[in-house]
Amino acid sequence: MYVEGALDNAESDTTAIMSDLEKALEGGSSEIAGLKRSWKLVMSYCPPSRFKADQAADIFCDFLMLNPQKRKSETIALLNEALQNAWPCSTGQKK
Repeated sequence: MYVEGALDNAESDTTAIMSDLEKALEGGSSEIAGLKRSWKLVMSYCPPSRFKADQAADIFCDFLMLNPQKRKSETIALLNEALQNAWPCSTGQKK
């Protein structure tokens, strides 16, 4: 449930940031760099086009099993790191 909620939240935040970025690009706003940085922080991974939340949950659980020393870190940061490792963005994707 946590992973599904985090993925939904990242998608929602990314959509909002993208909308703001499009407006900033149209208006020549100085906020463009900040919006791009925000996007990378919110969703720093590129999931496959068809994936299910349980796949992300499996990736997260495997990551925690392989990295027990990191378990005291912030949960969302760990989830993002796990998904970055599993689903890195290639050149031309989101980043």
